Amino acid sequence: MLLFPIIGSNPAIGFMLGEGGQYAFKMPGKVTFHSLVSGSAQYTTKNKVLFIMQNNSYSINSKIFYTGDWRYQFSHSQLMD
Repeated sequence: MLLFPIIGSNPAIGFMLGEGGQYAFKMPGKVTFHSLVSGSAQYTTKNKVLFIMQNNSYSINSKIFYTGDWRYQFSHSQLMD
């Protein structure tokens, strides 16, 4: 497992800080490829919270390949009076 900091800037979401990580594994079997799951959580100066998770996974003996990309964004905004 690998963890790393996230620091960035974007005009749409402002300055961001977060934590990301990756985990690689291999299912049992003679011809199984390595699989990977990665994700991150970030908070921005424009009050946005971002969660991202992606995977590339193989089944036993690499008969089936699974891929996914899940993203969730929560934004807290105040209404103008």
